[in-house]
Parts: sequence; C-alpha cells; structure tokens
Amino acid sequence: MPFEVRVLGALAVHVDGVEVPLGGPLPRALLSRLLIAGGEVVSASTIIDDLWHQSPPRTATGTLQAYVSTLRRVLEPAHAQKSPEVLVRTGSGYRLLIPHDAVDANVFVAQAQRGRALLESGNAAAVRDILAQALARWRGPAYSDIEGWEFAEIEATRLAAVRADAVDDHLAATSACGDHESVIVELSALLRADPLREKRWELLALTQYRAGRQAQALESLRTARGVLADEIGADPGPSLVALQEAILRHDPGLIVDVEHDARARLGRHIPVALTSFVGRRDDLADIERALGTDRLVTLTGPGGIGKTRLAIAVAAARSDHDGPWFVEASGTRDHDSLVEATTRVLGVTASGGVDVLTALLSSRRTLLVLDNCEHVAGEVAKLVLALLTGCPGVRVLATSRVRLGVPGEHVHVVGPLREAATLFTERAPRAARSEDSADIVTLCRALDNLPLAIELAAARTSMLSVRQLHHLLIDRFALLRTARAALPGTAGERHSSMYAAIEGSYRALDESQRRLFEALTVFAGGFDHGAAEAVTGHGSRLLADLEAAHRLLDSDRPRWRPAALPHPGYAARVRRRPS
Repeated sequence: MPFEVRVLGALAVHVDGVEVPLGGPLPRALLSRLLIAGGEVVSASTIIDDLWHQSPPRTATGTLQAYVSTLRRVLEPAHAQKSPEVLVRTGSGYRLLIPHDAVDANVFVAQAQRGRALLESGNAAAVRDILAQALARWRGPAYSDIEGWEFAEIEATRLAAVRADAVDDHLAATSACGDHESVIVELSALLRADPLREKRWELLALTQYRAGRQAQALESLRTARGVLADEIGADPGPSLVALQEAILRHDPGLIVDVEHDARARLGRHIPVALTSFVGRRDDLADIERALGTDRLVTLTGPGGIGKTRLAIAVAAARSDHDGPWFVEASGTRDHDSLVEATTRVLGVTASGGVDVLTALLSSRRTLLVLDNCEHVAGEVAKLVLALLTGCPGVRVLATSRVRLGVPGEHVHVVGPLREAATLFTERAPRAARSEDSADIVTLCRALDNLPLAIELAAARTSMLSVRQLHHLLIDRFALLRTARAALPGTAGERHSSMYAAIEGSYRALDESQRRLFEALTVFAGGFDHGAAEAVTGHGSRLLADLEAAHRLLDSDRPRWRPAALPHPGYAARVRRRPS
C-alpha cells in the first residue's frame, strides 16, 4: 500500500514505506481535518474557520493554498508532472482521496466491530486475537499532537470511546477463554482510574466468580453499588443486579467450559469452492464491516457478476459459534418451499412453517446465507423479516438481482471484477497462460470484466487463442457456453452460458415490461421520454416499467452488443440508453 496514515497517537504519514515530513501545527491540522472528513469535500471556508478558530487572518486564503501545496509535495512527489490525485480540489473545497484501510483508525474501528460481532456469536478465542491486534495499533491518544482544535478533539473522543469498548470486549473474551487472573489484575487497575464504568465492575465480579472467589465477587458488586451511589447518586443497572442474583444461586450459566464450548458448536453448511477465489478484497472488507453493524446485507448485481462466489467467500471466512448456513433459494417456488429449504439446511426436523423455524432460531447466533433470491424476492423478504424480528442473534447475507426491501437492509452492489485478467489466467488451460497480457486485458474489457463471461471464455482457450476469442465475440452467445452438464433449475444451469444468465433476468420481467422492451428495440441508441412514449404507447406505465426493469436488469452493466442478442427483449435491454 503506497499510503499508511497513523492517527492513533501522533499524526504520521508513510508514503512507500517512508515517513514524510508534514510541517508545523497548521499543516498537520489541515491534514487531520481532511482525514476526519473521510474523503468528503470540505469547503475552503470551513477549513479556514476550523484552522483559525472562527477568527482567520486576512491572508488565510493564500496561507491555506500554500499549506495545500506543501502537503501535495510530500504526499505526491510526482504531482508537479500531473494533476493531483490525493489531495484534490473539488469545486470550492478540498478532499483527501486515499484507501479507507490506509488509515489505522479505520482499520481499528472495523476490527473492533468484527470483535463485537464475534463476541456475540460466542467465539471468544477469535475475539481475543482480533482485538489484541486492534488495540496494538494504538501508540497514544488519537491525534495527540493536534491539540487545541475542536474537530480533532471530537474525533479523538469518539475513537477513545471505541477503544474503551474494545478493551472491555477483549477482557470479556479473555475471561471466557479461562485466563481469569490476568483479567482480574487488569480490571482492578482500570477501575482505580475510572471507577464509574459499570460494565467493568460486572466483568470483574463475573471473572472473580469463575476463578472460584465468590466472596470477592460479591464484595466487588457491593463496592460498585457504593461508588455509583456516592459519585453520581445512581443505583446499579439491571445487569449488575441480575449478576448478583445469579452468583448467589450459583447459576451454572456463569461458568464457561472452554473445551465443552468448542465441542458444542452447532456446525455449518457452506459449499466448498472447487476453484480459487480471485480478487474482491475491498468487497470482502466492506461486506464484513456491514455485517458487523447491519443484520441484513444484500449483494446485488446482474447475472454472472459473481455474487454467489463472493457470498461463499465471506461466509467461509467467518467463525460463528453456530453456522454459517447456505440456503439455495432458486429452486424454491413459494413461501412454504423456501421455509422448507431453510429448515432442511439447518437440520431442523420440526414442521409448522416459519413460526416454528423462528422459535427454534430465537436463541441461536448465526449467519444465514440466502442465495439467488430474485426469483422469489417477495417470499424471501417475508422470511427474512420474520427471522430478524423474532431472532435477535440471526444475521442474513442474501444474493439477489433486486433488493429485498426489508427495513434496515444494507445493499452492496457487486461491480465488474478489477482483477479480471488474473481470473482469466487462472481459469485458462496451462498453454494459454503464455498469451500476451495486453491481449488478455483487451479481451476481458470486451467482456466488461464480467466473471462468468471471463470463465466461459477461458474454457475456450484449449482450442482458440485469445485474439481469436476476441474476434469471435460478435457471436458471443454461441461462443460463451460450457459443455458441462447441469441439472435443470440449478445455479449450474443458469451459469452454463451467457444466454442462460441473461435469460434468467428476462424471465423475471412481467408481461408489461417485456412488451415495453420489445417495443424499444427500434432505437439504435438512446432515447428520451417523449420518444419512448410515442413509439411504445405505454402511457402511464412507461416510467414505472422502465424503473422496475432497470433495477432488475441493471442496465448500466454489462453492455452486450446488439448484433449478438438472440431475442428482441434482449436487444432492448442493450440498446436502451436514457439520455
């Protein structure tokens, strides 16, 4: 990574592994202000007010421009030969364009969220490891050398709160792993410095009880009660009271049997990939972050873009106490068959529909992967809504060509594969791997970097060169198919050719949308609303049908040549270019 920015301590920037000089307090404050904006544009007037505390000098504009030039020289040594690409001017403001994970604070927050999610799933060992790595990133208070600027103090306070929560989660995981003594020592020191953090009193008493010190645990709870009453005049919260009652009755749930807990994992059901997973690092990180905060994440995109492989890669990397579980929705027809498919994967034998399924999952913490939902999107939405409202420990990762429309849904759009050439090389027979890399890149671009199209093309290199493949793409639907057998109604059948992949989207249109697309085939290029209305006679349904079909077919990607399309509906899908 060319950039590494450290703010968990004094501000430091490394470019190509070398720390660069940032200058005095004002340039460092300017860089911090843009970092805190997270890539958003900050107007020059706002920056001036923030840097000079609402009382800027008359020369503030010129001084700001000079600081920007200074920072550009150290952040982009070659910027004099080309336009700036890191610290850029946009309109009347500035923005900092660097990768999200180039900033140590962003990585730390993502790891803290991941640790919290793992803690909720019961995987204490994984939590301890990931949070130890996260906390090791801190070198002192955040933005410790940007003192006196309110924006830096606000952000430092936010990060300090996340750090305190991560410390608590790390200690909770360490306690659950059986290392009681170190947790007791560390918590005792932390509570001497900050005795009002009730959660830490609770964890201290719990860990003392687990270590066989019931009297000390009850004494810690009494001390907590006294501190809260004396310092802020408050009674202990319900969690602290419940812990005291549980200790007095020797609740067996307070004791963690580490070996039994490992054996008690309920299992998982994720298909094993038969080929390597290529690229998508940013997608993997973004989806994992989303799952840390949102209980429903839907991967959308056109057929063949790689939604299923991405979902499997995300699920395979998880270490949930229960799961994850992979459910293929494409073979289902209605709500009952969808529920049946889900219960079958989960190994649930009880019947009774979604109510029984919800009751059985209500106490489980797991990730449910629902694949290829677009054909029964409405029924999937009903099932997901029932599970999310009735099962607080369940999270759902869905793949669909359309969003599900469930409240709280996080939609992640899967785009073309940036590492398309690498995918082609890995999938092509060994003899084709010596082909010219420029030819491979050109072919992949002609295929819109669509993973399915690239894999189908790579399979043809046993008989054709890359240049011959590119030349024959005028008849790509005949070219891009596989000879492998596939069971009817399965994902394998849909991915056996590009024709089948696009046919799946076309079949999902209703009759009115199909008629509209067929009527629009008279346009060789784009069209406006008036022209479409005159040609199609679609009347009041024109906009609604165009919008619905656009969402389903995702017409911005990929762009197939009209001459290759076997059906007027497909031709309309390609030729429609709203002006």
